[in-house]
Amino acid sequence: MMKDKKMFKRIFNYMKPYWLNYLVALILTGIVVVCDILNPVVIGASLKEVGEEVINFNKVILLFVIGIILALTQSIIQYFQTMVLQHTGQNVVFKMRKEVFSHIQCLSHNQFNNIPVGTLVTRVSSDINVLFQLYTNVLVNIIKCIATMIGVLIAMFL
Repeated sequence: MMKDKKMFKRIFNYMKPYWLNYLVALILTGIVVVCDILNPVVIGASLKEVGEEVINFNKVILLFVIGIILALTQSIIQYFQTMVLQHTGQNVVFKMRKEVFSHIQCLSHNQFNNIPVGTLVTRVSSDINVLFQLYTNVLVNIIKCIATMIGVLIAMFL
């Protein structure tokens, strides 16, 4: 059985050639988090403006336009982030599948007699799909959630 540290090191070694793509995805995630945090601030400012005795409609319209721009920016950036992560994840998984296929070809006939082919194919497919999810969604979403929580806390204190 492989130790966790060794396993994670092996998994992250597949990511090394694509570190720049992951860096771009993290920068895009940062922009999405900023837009996520600024949207409630803009909505709060517009509600505060509407709650005044004399409503400054120019300011309300400006805040509305800012909110629309933030939402569009967030959507566009999130699209590009998803595309970068999907492309990178596909490249990583392609490399893994090639290595797994080469390994399966080196197995002895006796091993194929002991392991049903359906079990082998299902196990390989599902394990690689789980790793694909790790490379495309899990890592970036963990970082995004942590950054959002920190950003919301800062916004609340300000």
